[in-house]
Amino acid sequence: MLLNTLAATSRSLPYFRGKQRLLNALTPRKGLRTATVFGLPMLLDLSEYIQREVFLGYYEHRETVIVRSLLTNGSVFVDVGANIGWYTALAASIVGTTGKVLSFEPSPHAYKLLSQTVVGASNVMVFNIGLSDHEGVLRLFVPPETYGNHDPSMVEYCAGMTPITVPVKRLGQLLEELDVPTVDVMKIDVEAHEPEVFAGCEEFLRSGRIRNIFCEFNDLLLRQRGSSSRELLAYLRALGYRPEDAPASFDDTLVNVLLSFGG
Repeated sequence: MLLNTLAATSRSLPYFRGKQRLLNALTPRKGLRTATVFGLPMLLDLSEYIQREVFLGYYEHRETVIVRSLLTNGSVFVDVGANIGWYTALAASIVGTTGKVLSFEPSPHAYKLLSQTVVGASNVMVFNIGLSDHEGVLRLFVPPETYGNHDPSMVEYCAGMTPITVPVKRLGQLLEELDVPTVDVMKIDVEAHEPEVFAGCEEFLRSGRIRNIFCEFNDLLLRQRGSSSRELLAYLRALGYRPEDAPASFDDTLVNVLLSFGG
């Protein structure tokens, strides 16, 4: 009870230097806890690093501030690689009843947690599928529990990953089917499968119907599959997107970058 109260207080406080170190010292490294995150309930596993950071209230602070600043009442938000739903919950708390959140997560484990979280959120639609450049199936690799996180990927990035088969669709086709003409913010974190996801909605990108992209650039994994962060950025620039905060060098880095259409 004391831990839950401490974590709840932490999530309500602004980020401060040393917050992560202090809370880590006070928190056990395993066990399940329920937390209210942006008004929605999340069941969190303290042994998994993303879920632990969500519970303690310091998950991706800079990125959260950026995404929050882009959304308003009535916005449309697309969460590609939603995991347990941090950004889905954030967006749902902002866009209101006139807005919409579309959340995509191919991992059955993460999707189960995500779908439980958003049961009471009428402005959220969740999909247990991956996004790619075609409609069909792909292999999704799931890391072992000993790896420390549950981030699945279309790239086999560590030893002991278990392949499962998941359905994939094109985002552009889904947006048309759902009658979503424009997207205000698309957050994407799919462990180096970003090029295929973008190819699957290129008609929306070229026309600027996706206004802002908040994208993870994982240079190590992109290189593993024969691409790079520089190539991915060049592709998005050619489609008309301007990076707001790209680093001087992407080499061997993992960084989230905001890109806006036009300008």
